[in-house]
Amino acid sequence: MSAEAAANEAAELRRRQRELASLTQRYRSAITDKVERMWRRPSGTKAGESCVVHVIQTPTGYIREIQLLDCRGDDRFRRSVRAAVLKAEPLPRAPDPEVFDREIRFVFEPEG
Repeated sequence: MSAEAAANEAAELRRRQRELASLTQRYRSAITDKVERMWRRPSGTKAGESCVVHVIQTPTGYIREIQLLDCRGDDRFRRSVRAAVLKAEPLPRAPDPEVFDREIRFVFEPEG
């Protein structure tokens, strides 16, 4: 392989890595946004309540397991977050098979 071909291949690899990083960010944002749209604020919810949500999903976005980790909020808040995740099913599909992740972790931190 010539030096020019190797340089072109390396440049293409870097371009693809940037593209996948961007797609991954958009994919995770789409999941978080959908869950947040499905969330219904329980009475008594305070600013600053949040949960780390760990989801195991199928490639078609169906949820196999939900774990709420590091939650700052009462039981009603945790139940409302779990309900929002379930209402968001099926989760948005990955825009590229290379960015699909069976296990997704995101912070659910509603505003105000």
